[in-house]
Amino acid sequence: MTTMDRRLPKNIEIAPNSLSIVLKPTTVDKEKPPKTGRALFQDLQNENKLNFWNRELSESVLQLNYLGWFEPDTLFIQGGDKEMSVVREAYARRVLKPPRHHTIQILGDVEAIELTPVPQSQFVPLTEVLCLIIAELNKRKIIATVDKIKAKLADCYGDVKLPSEEILKKSLAHLIKEQKVCHTGEGYFIVTPEDFLYLRSCASSTTTSEVNVSPISQNSNQSGQSSEGQPRKTQKTVRHAVQISTEKGTHTRKKEPPSPRSKSCRLICHTGI
Repeated sequence: MTTMDRRLPKNIEIAPNSLSIVLKPTTVDKEKPPKTGRALFQDLQNENKLNFWNRELSESVLQLNYLGWFEPDTLFIQGGDKEMSVVREAYARRVLKPPRHHTIQILGDVEAIELTPVPQSQFVPLTEVLCLIIAELNKRKIIATVDKIKAKLADCYGDVKLPSEEILKKSLAHLIKEQKVCHTGEGYFIVTPEDFLYLRSCASSTTTSEVNVSPISQNSNQSGQSSEGQPRKTQKTVRHAVQISTEKGTHTRKKEPPSPRSKSCRLICHTGI
């Protein structure tokens, strides 16, 4: 599938004109988990909002916005020009209170973080997308029919030229051949690692047994006897063709598939004789 031509946006500025506060814990309580960045930001506000003698600072800290947190101890905040200026001045005058059990090591301005978008290919791998859609439908316990898959394609990839139903079915058949997807007669399902390992064990397992072989020759009759009148024993390797199915008379692998999978996937592992 190919996408329509779209122009990439230019470099994007993230969090312009923000402040960074590098903290240092004064005590470490090993029994309690460390506080999150948002919890420390709330502590910073709570510690400074009670400065009734400095109403400008107490009001400014409440107008700040929490931007994020860098491990181990760096807090990022943002606000209006006036509020940011008040916070800078309070720190410069050493009257800005830190969060509880912390000290402020550094407070400084952060230039805008520049984001350069990564271009996406105009080609969308259909088989990969089909696996993603089938897995999502399986997860939601929705039977992945061709119609449901087509509807999900249109919903998730509206900017992509959708394949025809013939191409869609050929791609699904290719996935079945590669044992990535199976079909139960009701819908498509992703082959799990458990299923795949089982099939590999089926393909690699062989049994060697003694069987009576009656070769046809000029000196033997239809009863399978040799020229001496005795059946000939030989070694023959019999390879199994294992089928996981619910049809009567075939081997059924017992497992508990997730609902709504009512039948086991027909995954045929033929090795030949």
